[in-house]
Amino acid sequence: MRLRDAVARGVPAGSGGSRLLRGNHPEHEALESEAAAYFGAETALYFGGGYVANFAIFSTLPRRGDLVAHDELIHASVHEGLRRGRADFVAVPHNNVDAFDAAIVRWRATGGTGRPWLAIESLYSMDGDSPGPRRTI
Repeated sequence: MRLRDAVARGVPAGSGGSRLLRGNHPEHEALESEAAAYFGAETALYFGGGYVANFAIFSTLPRRGDLVAHDELIHASVHEGLRRGRADFVAVPHNNVDAFDAAIVRWRATGGTGRPWLAIESLYSMDGDSPGPRRTI
């Protein structure tokens, strides 16, 4: 199926609005079913944009008693989700692997028993760097 055909039938596409506001369509469910099958998952859920996806993930998946250790330069959408969620969270210095480890060790030493989560980005848009080894271009 082509996007052009779906749009011609009135199926909303893109990040212009949520399915709650613009409607749920069989094409949306088919896309999610195909993604779930591809990844070997029970279900899949597509979001209209990265901001809302980050917000949803960090406000719902980490539970009370968990810890989210996040890079201090993580996107604002993650901060928003963490503030709405129930897990504890702590910022660690940018691209410092040892700081992530230390944060989890401190949390465990003070009685933390939940699941630790690490939040990093594949590309930090403000600085243009990544969590991998530093490289000069």
